[in-house]
Parts: sequence; C-alpha cells; structure tokens
Amino acid sequence: MENAEVVFVGLLVAVAGLVILAGIVRVPYPVMLVVGGLGLGFVPGVPTFELDPDLVLLLFLPPLLYSAAPIGAQPPTSSLTAALPSRHAGLMEDARAMLQRGPSGAG
Repeated sequence: MENAEVVFVGLLVAVAGLVILAGIVRVPYPVMLVVGGLGLGFVPGVPTFELDPDLVLLLFLPPLLYSAAPIGAQPPTSSLTAALPSRHAGLMEDARAMLQRGPSGAG
C-alpha cells in the first residue's frame, strides 16, 4: 500500500470528527464510531481490512465497553444497600439448612 500514511491520517481525522460530532449530538462516542465505521464501509475505493475476531474481542472491545460503562443508566443504590444485610442473612440461613439436610433432602 503506497499511500498508507494518507489513509492513516484520514482515519485519525475521521475518528476525531466523529468524537466531536458525538459530543454535539449527545450520543456516546462508541456508538458514533460504529456508525462511522459502517458508513466508511460503503465508501468506494477504501482499502479492505480483515481482522481476526479474537483480536477484536481482546484488544478493541474492552476499552470501548469500559469507556461507555459510566454513560449507561445506573439504578439507585441507596434502596439496594439497605436491603442487602437482611437478604444476606436469609440466604445464609437457607444454605445452612440445606447443608444440614444433606444431598438427599431427607432430614
């Protein structure tokens, strides 16, 4: 590929533009990058790349998921933490009772 530098700089400019556009439109930037990648796949003359799916799973997906995690909806934790000790005690009592009965359930 004789013009790899031009393609690389063009991709960097496209990524920067998509991240800025994601901030303007108020969409998580990983979503905008996926949409931009889909659009780039339909441009004629762009060289094709084939990546190993394991490589994508190990190198590219975790940073995208990690950076997008705080953007997602989070349930209120105050009501959940108040109920945890009583649920924990009940589960421990159930487990203790099952262990005392044995594997057959006869007790």
